Amino acid sequence: MGDCAPQIDAPPEAFRQQAECELLGTCAHERRGADRREFSYRLALTPINEATGKPAADAEPTYVVGRDVSARGIGLEHTEALPYRRVRMRAADPRLEEIGLGGLQIDVTLRWCRFVGPGRYESGGRVTRSNLPLG
Repeated sequence: MGDCAPQIDAPPEAFRQQAECELLGTCAHERRGADRREFSYRLALTPINEATGKPAADAEPTYVVGRDVSARGIGLEHTEALPYRRVRMRAADPRLEEIGLGGLQIDVTLRWCRFVGPGRYESGGRVTRSNLPLG
């Protein structure tokens, strides 16, 4: 099992301020935004070649399940750590076809990955391109 993609660190002061406003209930807004929607669908994830900006030709897809999605980001669940930074995800769930999203392709820069329990990981990232509207 590989390591998760490198984590982007925020300054410690930013973490402290966010934790304080959440604890005190003084946050002006939820930090991820209110536009997140549940997105429990299977997706095929392929790493993007940094040099070409295209999916790696020899890579086998990793299957993940979406958790939530917005116009700017997506949350995922998966069984192994994801060592990739940039990925392309495409629909791999017949239910997406039923709702008109069978051709969905999303490019994402993964920003974090965490171990939740044996065989359970969560990741999230920023959507950099989508062929269909997400928000």
